[in-house]
Amino acid sequence: MNEIKILKNIVYGETEREYLTADIYLPTNKTSIPIVILVHGGAFHAGAKEMYENWGTYLAQNGFCAMAINYRLSGPDYPSYSGAIDDV
Repeated sequence: MNEIKILKNIVYGETEREYLTADIYLPTNKTSIPIVILVHGGAFHAGAKEMYENWGTYLAQNGFCAMAINYRLSGPDYPSYSGAIDDV
């Protein structure tokens, strides 16, 4: 199994209410690697980047950099469209 490095809660953006964070999964034995962005489902009102912990680890172990992101989620007083599209 390949060694990997996991970077948690890296800030990649900001909204008027929150910081947008990502978890990055990296293989440690490569210097030039493809990158996969992991975007959770949830209809823009549910879900989290942690849903991809297993996939991020799997992809990194197989030579990919995986970046699982959080984006703004809507609530009763906070519509997320179209801002969530910009986050992604």
